[in-house]
Amino acid sequence: HFGTHPRRNPTDTFWSVSWAIPADYPTGTLSYKVVATDLDGQKHTWEPCVVGLSQLAIIEGDVEFVK
Repeated sequence: HFGTHPRRNPTDTFWSVSWAIPADYPTGTLSYKVVATDLDGQKHTWEPCVVGLSQLAIIEGDVEFVK
């Protein structure tokens, strides 16, 4: 989704995405990268810092939705 964020009192516009983690997915850090292709067909890649504390972590527990 491309839009303003945060939902209330937006301060920026950017892409966002969500992923429902399967209940049986293993715990631990999750490596990922983003690859975007521009209108000229050139690919651009972004990856987060490879520092343990900055990586996404899958932890055991129930999902809590906050409105």
